Amino acid sequence: MSIGSKIKALRESAGLSQAELGKIAGVTDKAVSTWENDIKTPRMGAIQAIADYFRVPKSYIVDDDVEEGSNLTSHDKRDIAKDLAAFKETLENGEGLMFDGDPMSEEAKASILAAIETGLRVVKVMNKEKYTPKKYKKD
Repeated sequence: MSIGSKIKALRESAGLSQAELGKIAGVTDKAVSTWENDIKTPRMGAIQAIADYFRVPKSYIVDDDVEEGSNLTSHDKRDIAKDLAAFKETLENGEGLMFDGDPMSEEAKASILAAIETGLRVVKVMNKEKYTPKKYKKD
């Protein structure tokens, strides 16, 4: 997953607009758009601001092989997969999921599921830090 894809998934999972994320990162919405479309790469200061806001390591955003929430257990990952399967079934079987009167495309479904998965992972990590703060204390 590219840096832009990760930033977009994080932004969408939080329900933020590009302008809102731009304020968090100290840039314009146009800069955020260029990142999400992999036209340009954000500077490390902006990456740090985004990582801090979403409570993910910087390495999640910049490294291809680092998975967000690497401290998730296999049980956590199973829970996320189960929740994701339920969302997928709802998207596939749900009526009324249309854009301008047209049924939702497979690409739109995949995009929504990717954003939901990112959100579930972020929330799982945040809850671990909140409810077991000594274990996940950052020095």
